[in-house]
Amino acid sequence: MKADKADAAAFDMAELVRVAGGDTTLADELAALFLGESSEHMSRISSAVNNSDGPALKFAAHALKGSAASLTARAVAVIAGRLEEIGVAGDMKAAKRAFAELENEMAALSATLELLLAKVPTAAA
Repeated sequence: MKADKADAAAFDMAELVRVAGGDTTLADELAALFLGESSEHMSRISSAVNNSDGPALKFAAHALKGSAASLTARAVAVIAGRLEEIGVAGDMKAAKRAFAELENEMAALSATLELLLAKVPTAAA
């Protein structure tokens, strides 16, 4: 049960559907869009961390933070926000630690979203 609670804290599909005005199709489209764009965000963040480029880290992390917040993926948004602040401060040692945490959270979120999107809706049970 702990994993379920962790997943709920990381991503709330019911909240995403609410944000999408109750439109589950739109919620699915938003989740798919996030999955499609997230690898580019992660690549930019990784490059900024590896190149010790604080301004690029700030920019890339801010973009992911906004996308994750729009998706109601709170844990990713929080870590990306921390990376944004780290980019401003230029503390690249902290950036490496936070990026490792972000990679783990993104892997879990991506797996959750892929499972949700793979489910075939049923008309009536």
